[in-house]
Amino acid sequence: MQLTIATAAALALVYARSAFAVMGIDTPSTLVQCQPSLLAWHEGAPPYYLSVIPGGQPGATPLKSFDAVNDLSRTWVVDIASGTVVTIMLKDSSGAIAYSDKVPIQGSQDNSCMIPAAAPAPAPASATAAAPAPPANGASVSPASPAPASQPPAAPAVSPTAGQAPPPPASRPTGSQAAVASSSAKPSSGANRASVVNGFAGLLAILGVALF
Repeated sequence: MQLTIATAAALALVYARSAFAVMGIDTPSTLVQCQPSLLAWHEGAPPYYLSVIPGGQPGATPLKSFDAVNDLSRTWVVDIASGTVVTIMLKDSSGAIAYSDKVPIQGSQDNSCMIPAAAPAPAPASATAAAPAPPANGASVSPASPAPASQPPAAPAVSPTAGQAPPPPASRPTGSQAAVASSSAKPSSGANRASVVNGFAGLLAILGVALF
């Protein structure tokens, strides 16, 4: 009877321990760049999901995530740069989460596990035009002088009206033509005297008619 009671007590203790067991992850003693490190945890329900986050920042984006595992440990070749402080986060299939303490990554001479950074894209070529090269003989090149202002257009010649002949060009009279024109323009002195006599005779005739 005493054995039965002792056995029952032992079974009850084991059951109590398993019922109140909490999943946890061990904090690595050290992490060295490009060196393997053992990550171990206990309790929880597999599969397990392991990730590395910035130290002490539970809500931060993971620096590295691992594939799901069913074991209680795995080896990690530390491929995060030295000087980074990290925390190991563990999550099981039930959704329970456990965190390790913050651990700084130590430096080493080995960087073969690091992913090289992408080379920056080359800068685009400058769109500015290149300056003209100086002449070979060393002579200075002066800027081209501006073109002279254009002369105003000449006034258009007056064309004759359709159906009319253009006027003949003016000509200067010759000597004989000028003499004839001068003699014809001046009345002779004899003609003037005849005109006066005829006028006086006409006047006498008018007076005679008036008296008789």
